[in-house]
Amino acid sequence: MRRTAARAAAGIAVSFPVGANLPDEGRRYSLGRVHTGREFRWEPRWSRTRLRELPTDLRYVRARETTLREMLWLPASALVIECESSAGPVRLWAHSQQAVQVVEMIRRTGAPNMNRPGH
Repeated sequence: MRRTAARAAAGIAVSFPVGANLPDEGRRYSLGRVHTGREFRWEPRWSRTRLRELPTDLRYVRARETTLREMLWLPASALVIECESSAGPVRLWAHSQQAVQVVEMIRRTGAPNMNRPGH
C-alpha cells in the first residue's frame, strides 16, 4: 500500500482499492477501485457487487477514523471519507496511506472546470 501511494505521488498511474457505501444501502461497503492520474471515477471490483455506481457530483466533506461498528466491515488501516452529492451522503473508505490522494481526486473532480461541457 505504501509503495502504491509512493508511485502515485511520483505521477505513475496506479489503482487504489476504495470501498463505497450509500447510507440507505445498509452498513456494508462495496469494494471497488479508482485510478490515479484522472478524475475520480469509482469502478466496482466485481460484476456482482451490490453497489454498481456512485453519483458523479461527489463533494468532499471530511475524513475520519472508523467507528467501532465500521471496524467489523473495513480493513484495519482504513479511513472513512465522507462526501455529499445531489443523491445524498456517500461514504468511501481508503487505506490511510492512500486517502489523501483519493480526497485530492474527489476535490479535482468536484471543482468547476471551464473546459468540461456544461460548465
